[in-house]
Amino acid sequence: MRSKQWALGTAFAMFPWIVHAGGVTVYGIADAFVETASAGQGTVTRVESGGIAQSRLGFTGQEDLGGGLKAIFTLESGFAYDTGRTGSAFWSRQAFVGLSSGQWGTLTLGHQETPLFLTTYAFDAFGLGNSGNYWNLSQYANFWVDNVVAYETPVWSGFSARLFYAPSEQASGSGSASGTGAYRAGSVSYSRGPLNVVASFDEQAIRGGKPDARHATVGGSYDFEVIKLFLGFESVKNADPVEAPNRDARLATVGVHVPVTSTGKVVASFTRRDDRSDADRDAAQWAVGYFESLSKRTTLYTTYGQVHNQNGGTFGIGYTPITVVAGHTAKSLQVGINHTF
Repeated sequence: MRSKQWALGTAFAMFPWIVHAGGVTVYGIADAFVETASAGQGTVTRVESGGIAQSRLGFTGQEDLGGGLKAIFTLESGFAYDTGRTGSAFWSRQAFVGLSSGQWGTLTLGHQETPLFLTTYAFDAFGLGNSGNYWNLSQYANFWVDNVVAYETPVWSGFSARLFYAPSEQASGSGSASGTGAYRAGSVSYSRGPLNVVASFDEQAIRGGKPDARHATVGGSYDFEVIKLFLGFESVKNADPVEAPNRDARLATVGVHVPVTSTGKVVASFTRRDDRSDADRDAAQWAVGYFESLSKRTTLYTTYGQVHNQNGGTFGIGYTPITVVAGHTAKSLQVGINHTF
């Protein structure tokens, strides 16, 4: 008991804001799984992190400033449970501070999730996770953007909107011939009862005289209770160079949640990528999984998916896909556990 009291006292002495900022919440996701996968050069069995969702540790809080105005902040670090490593930046997932008002909306500054990320999460039956992850075929580079000024409206009769802007932070006439410039994006959403619809537009300036990279999406879900239906569409134009050679594409996805017991559900989806570039590297993905909730915070899952590549395509499965032999089918079987805290 004495050692615990000493540890707590030391923590409070080092971080006194913990004592005084009663609105601070520590949260996280612990997610790890065993995967057996193949993509044209044998089978690999490995332990990976982030099946249903990427593992993370976060701190979020608020202070009531009076008159309905609040100061807010979030710091969120992503890491891998199989290795204990973090990304290249410790607060790689989110790091922002701002002001929030129920009447006027929310203004935040910092490293934040893009509208495209939030939109595709809303219409992907697998929630951008597991073997059926929509991003396996979308492959958009910017889940999060640095230096963002973001504004989110209040909710009006189910409607809300987001606006994002991130300056290039390069002096005019600096002569940089490569890299990205300013980022601009926005989204609108409607959520009422069983219906949820979201649309977004992201535009990333590319220096060196290249056209802006653009992504437009629309989709959502409807809960019929006996089945929940997901549907989404995306248009990719002049994709960021990190996504080359698949510069232009159209994507469509459809998925379902089917409750089979009071604690378990079957999830399935099909996604098609129509490559509009000269490479014509079309791809199709299907996946199915079962999720069993042991409690409100702990879920066991197993999923299986395949990505069929055409004309030398190399689309894989997962946050850290195994190397895909050009034109081969990628396959993945995952069995894991997800715990939120």
